[in-house]
Amino acid sequence: MKGWAPLPLIAWGLVWPSHTVQILRLSWCILVFWVERGVFYMATSTCDLPPHNASFRVLIISDPQVIGLHSYKSFSRGMTALVSHVSDQYIRKAWLAITRQGIGASLWRGPRPADIVVFLGDMTDRGRWFLKYDLWSQLQARWKALFQGMQLLRHASSLPLRPRTAHETWPALVVPGNHDIGLPQFETGEAGPGTARAKSWFEQEHAPLVNDQYVLSEHGQPSWNARIPIAVSGHAATHELVLLDALDLVSMEPIGHEVPWEIAKKNAARTTRLVDTLRQNVTVPRILFSHVPLERKEAEHSCDIPWRSAIHGVHRESRRASARGGDIFQGGDADRTYQNLVRTNVSNYVLDSIQPAVVFSGDDHDHCEALHKGIRTTLHGHVAGFTAADVPELTVKSISMVEGVRRPGYAWLQLNSDAPMDYIPCLLPDQVGLWLFVYVPCFIATVLYLTWWRLSLRSHAYLPVHRDMSTALNKTALAKRVLRDMAHTALFPLLLWLCLQR
Repeated sequence: MKGWAPLPLIAWGLVWPSHTVQILRLSWCILVFWVERGVFYMATSTCDLPPHNASFRVLIISDPQVIGLHSYKSFSRGMTALVSHVSDQYIRKAWLAITRQGIGASLWRGPRPADIVVFLGDMTDRGRWFLKYDLWSQLQARWKALFQGMQLLRHASSLPLRPRTAHETWPALVVPGNHDIGLPQFETGEAGPGTARAKSWFEQEHAPLVNDQYVLSEHGQPSWNARIPIAVSGHAATHELVLLDALDLVSMEPIGHEVPWEIAKKNAARTTRLVDTLRQNVTVPRILFSHVPLERKEAEHSCDIPWRSAIHGVHRESRRASARGGDIFQGGDADRTYQNLVRTNVSNYVLDSIQPAVVFSGDDHDHCEALHKGIRTTLHGHVAGFTAADVPELTVKSISMVEGVRRPGYAWLQLNSDAPMDYIPCLLPDQVGLWLFVYVPCFIATVLYLTWWRLSLRSHAYLPVHRDMSTALNKTALAKRVLRDMAHTALFPLLLWLCLQR
């Protein structure tokens, strides 16, 4: 049993090391909690709309793009698993902070919870290519698990929707993205090769059930085109959310192909029927949700509305145009897996017919706040700060950290009973920046400090070194002491970090 004698001493040293190591350990625990939770709760706490006595709040999230096994063909299986884990954890931490769940949520004051969540598509990165239901279902289960407490709203359990008093769960609507169901073939309007099964599965499990007027129904047909009436106060609808299948809209006027208007409408019959149903028949303000942004006029090629950017402080990261704030340019790929914008004729058709007060889109991953001027002829509601004739469109940032933006984001929309509606884009922390400019410098500083501390306290070392020993032996002993101090310092911060990954 003599070999076991040092174990109690080692255990005591791990739990109760020197005061210096204990202070470093506590500092690292605070740092880990701050980086893994605090910065997320702080970011979401500082982004909100002014409270209103009677309001309905919509949380808008775009492009989670949960990574699948074949998302990155150049990555090894292990690297894909690592990137997938890191990306999933970021989305999970962001969602917990936005909805005020998880460890530390009670320490932070945040916005009132959402009455409904709208996802703007691209829920997974390669969902459209699955041919086996089990594999497809596993990937779908992953994004649902990341958004803890979220429940898809598919039936008309209580219409019109009203502000909620309890927020144990968050009802959610999904519009499809090109990564979810692919683009239809413009010649027929049908799903392309390799996407038909995934498109059918996604619709059957996620699409709202609507009646012949596209309103949520208990026993309707699944459709990506839907109308959801909202009653901010009283029992009558005061606003209406309109979901459009943007992929149908893209297929009506694809890049490089001319499709006669009558044939285009026929190939996108389900979507154009809703648009025609809503044409000029505006009784309440409408809010339009589309995965793909609408094309704007030549004179409006900027993603910054200066006075709005001065209020919310969110700017476009990419600078793809000479104008300040850049722009989203029309484009696509030869395989027709995506198209950057719904083209001009179709965009005008949608805006003129639906007369939305505001449009929300995704797909681009980056922030873009555009303005469609002089579109509306109705005076039913508008967005605060804009004239009733103009339609602002907010392209919402991706909530994922691996989609080309350093600061991911989301958006809030607030519908008020007796005041103009309002929205605000919000930013999330820069995860790569936290690693490079917080964790790495603090780690280097800790190593340097422990080395300096041990050099100044050689007489108190764990392993005494005689003066006649060689310089190399002294350096080896010093390195061992510093490594031991690092291990003692890292014990509890590492356990806390692991706990926060659950």
